[in-house]
Amino acid sequence: MDNFNTIRNLIREYRILKGLTQSEIAKRMYITQSAYSRLETGNTKIDTNRLISIAEILEIDFNKVFISHYKNKNSIKDLTARQNKILQEEDELKAIITKKMPIF
Repeated sequence: MDNFNTIRNLIREYRILKGLTQSEIAKRMYITQSAYSRLETGNTKIDTNRLISIAEILEIDFNKVFISHYKNKNSIKDLTARQNKILQEEDELKAIITKKMPIF
């Protein structure tokens, strides 16, 4: 997922958590609901000024949100890598055991 999709998904999640509709945010931004919808869905690029405006309306600090998001994402990658290594070692051990034990 690229950064813009991440931003859009986070905006949508926070909007829903705050109990706000697209129309309510659009009114505060002085744009139409359909214009806001296009920002949130990716049909229109979000410029920095609009991103700041949305963050202020939703009362969120995107720096904290992204730091948390990417820490979790990296933690999952680390766990997946460790899990894959353990599975590989397990397969290697099974192969060694199978070779050493005679089959009757």
